[in-house]
Amino acid sequence: MVRCPKCNEEIGYLIERREAETRCRLLLDERGDSHRLYREQIYDSFPVTEYQCPRCRHVTCSDECVAIALLQGKEIVPVVDSW
Repeated sequence: MVRCPKCNEEIGYLIERREAETRCRLLLDERGDSHRLYREQIYDSFPVTEYQCPRCRHVTCSDECVAIALLQGKEIVPVVDSW
């Protein structure tokens, strides 16, 4: 097993958090009250935003290849933006 770089706990998986678009029809009834009649969640067009440690929720990375390498126990060098 690998360890979280922040909390140092052993982890066997990462939590993948994705943004999603929720589509629904918003209608008003005869009294003017609003109702959502249809819902659809779309994940395909949204990139994965982050991979988190399941213990402390630390964001370990935002790239799937890096997440897989981390779970394989490979050393990950953090990339720091220079902006």
